[in-house]
Amino acid sequence: MPANFIDFVTSLVYGDVGTAELGAPPAGTKNHLNWSLDRLITSPGSPGTDFLNHSVDVMLARYEAWRSKYFLPPVREWDGTNVFPHPGDPPVGPTMPANLAGSAFPAGWTPNDLGVAVEGYWDSVRNFVGGG
Repeated sequence: MPANFIDFVTSLVYGDVGTAELGAPPAGTKNHLNWSLDRLITSPGSPGTDFLNHSVDVMLARYEAWRSKYFLPPVREWDGTNVFPHPGDPPVGPTMPANLAGSAFPAGWTPNDLGVAVEGYWDSVRNFVGGG
């Protein structure tokens, strides 16, 4: 039986980034609250890269490692378009920007550009309150 999911996610957001469950994270890793507060005080030089590093390389990686530790299935893929997924219902959510909708990225895009676009779309998803 896995350890308590709520306790683990709480440690990612407010605590030790899952150290009790997974061992120490890479040096300099911050929990989500401290990472967010630091960004409010001092904007990173490359905000998109910073967002991707924290979201994918820290938060998602720690969550996937926790699931693997307890032999749980991998995280289910999500295309970012359906905020309120219900089987059989059409997707409901903000419009996916064309540059994130699966086409080739615009010429000259950098990881920072990608991160800025993903974070901007994520903000619209997490603040979405409407429905079809």
